[in-house]
Amino acid sequence: MSDVFYTEGKLDIEWLDSKARNKANELKYLKPNQLRNFYGEFKRIQNLSYDDFYNEILPLLKLIKAKANYRSAKKQRGWDFKFDRFLQDLIDSIKDKKTFDNACMVFEAVVGFFPKQ
Repeated sequence: MSDVFYTEGKLDIEWLDSKARNKANELKYLKPNQLRNFYGEFKRIQNLSYDDFYNEILPLLKLIKAKANYRSAKKQRGWDFKFDRFLQDLIDSIKDKKTFDNACMVFEAVVGFFPKQ
């Protein structure tokens, strides 16, 4: 489990408040539509019904890392490399439904604190 979002095996609650606010404020180059697109993908996957998290959901989440990497490699306008790192760490922290739900909450907090353009 990624130590970035967890303390002693539990979600660091500050990721729903001050750490999310700080992360959102760090994303100076990220366009709001980029943030919304990736958050929307997380929520779409969260709403899927499934029988086997590891074989049905986890691959879809890992694919998000590839999509983020593609944008980084292209140096796409409106992309922020700090957001890429955040996504990589967030997805690496996901091991099961519980950690996925936690990741969605962290992502939602960052979206909520993202500066309005």
